Amino acid sequence: MERKKLATAMICLLCGLLIIPVGGAFSGEIKSLGPLRDGHTLYVGGSGPGNYTTIQAAINASTDGDTIFVYSGIYHEQLYILKSIHLIGESKNTTFIDALASYRDCLILVEGNNIIVSGFTLQANYGNTSIISADGPWNSSYLGDLNISGNIFSVNKSTAIGIYAPSKSCVIADNIFYINDGTGIIIYDGRDCVISGNSFTSTNYGMAAHLGAVENCIFTNNVINDCSGLFGGGRNITITKNFFTNATQGISLQGAQTIQLSNNTLFNGWDPIELDYCHNATITFNSINNPVASQKTPYSYIGIRLSGGGNIISHNLIRYCTFGVYLEHCYENIVSKNTFKNNRVHARFTDSTFNVWNQNYWGRPRILPKPIFGSKHMDQPWPGFFEFDWHPAKKPYVFPMLNKNTLI
Repeated sequence: MERKKLATAMICLLCGLLIIPVGGAFSGEIKSLGPLRDGHTLYVGGSGPGNYTTIQAAINASTDGDTIFVYSGIYHEQLYILKSIHLIGESKNTTFIDALASYRDCLILVEGNNIIVSGFTLQANYGNTSIISADGPWNSSYLGDLNISGNIFSVNKSTAIGIYAPSKSCVIADNIFYINDGTGIIIYDGRDCVISGNSFTSTNYGMAAHLGAVENCIFTNNVINDCSGLFGGGRNITITKNFFTNATQGISLQGAQTIQLSNNTLFNGWDPIELDYCHNATITFNSINNPVASQKTPYSYIGIRLSGGGNIISHNLIRYCTFGVYLEHCYENIVSKNTFKNNRVHARFTDSTFNVWNQNYWGRPRILPKPIFGSKHMDQPWPGFFEFDWHPAKKPYVFPMLNKNTLI
C-alpha cells in the first residue's frame, strides 16, 4: 500500500513536469500537460494485489485517460498503444523495456493521441528493431500530443523514436540517447513539435535527429556528442541554444524556409552549419570554434555554407575553418558584424550576386575595405569576381552569451 501511495505521488509529479507545445502559430511557449481527466491508475510489477505482470496486459485493460505505472524491473515485451494513456516507469535507471533478439520492426508501436511515455530505459541493441514507432490513429488525420520525456534510449543500427505519420504538438524532451550506427529521432510532416533538453551520444556513425517537412518546430537545449547532428527541412524552424561537440556534421537543412538559428555552440565540428537552397534564415550569435589545444583535425571544412536568398548571417564567431563563410548560388543575403579569426580563408563566394558584407571583423583591425573573392564556378581559379566589406570592424565583437574563452 505504501509503495502505491509513493507511486501515485510520483505520477502526479511527472504529469506536472511533462510539457506540450501550445497549438497554433509557433511562439516557443510550452504548458503543463497535467494528469489526464477522470483516469484510473493501473500497476505493473511490484507486489501489490491485483497488479499486472505484463505492461501490455495493463494497456489492454486500460481506457482513455488511465495511467499505467510500471515498477522497477526488466520487461521483455513488444507494446502496442492505441489508447490515450500515461505510461510511467518508476525510474528510468531501474525500469527496463528490453527488446529480444527475435523482435522485429519496433519495441513500442504507438497509434493514438494524447500519450505519454516517461521513466524508462528502452533498449533495442540487436539491430533492425526501432524502439518507438508512431503511426497515425485510424480515426484521425494527425497523431497529436505525443509526449516522450525522461527516458534513456539505447539503439543499434536503427531508430530510437520514429514519428512517421503526420503529427502535431509532439514533445520529445529530457531523454538520453545512446546511438550505434542509427538515428535518435525521426519526424516526418510534424507540426508544432518540440525537441528539447535531450542528450545524444554515438559510438559509431550515429545521427541525432532527422526532421522532414516539419512546420513550426523547435530544436533547443540539446547536447550532441560524437555523432552527426540535425538534418532536415521544412518551414518556421527554430534551432537555438544547442551544443554540438565532435559532430560529424552539425546542422544541415535543405530547402527550408523561415529559420531562426541562434545561440548554438559548434565545437570541434566538421561542416558545422550548412543550409542548402534555404530562404529567410537568420543565423545569429552562434559560436563555431575549434580550439587549438583540443582540435581533432587542423581545421573544419566550412563554418557556414549557404545557398539561397534573403538570409542573414550576423553576430557569429567563426574560428579555425578552411572557409569561414562560403556562399554558393546565393543572392540578396546579408553578412554583417561577424567575428572571423584564424580561418584559412575567412569568406568566399561562387555564382552569387547582390549580397551585402558589412562591419565584419576580419581577423585583424582594418582601415581599408576588405575584398571578398569569388568566382562563377567552384573550379574556376581565384580570383574571378570580388565584393567588398566597405566598413570592416576594427575589433572583435563581444558575445556575452558565450564562454569568456571563446575569443582567445
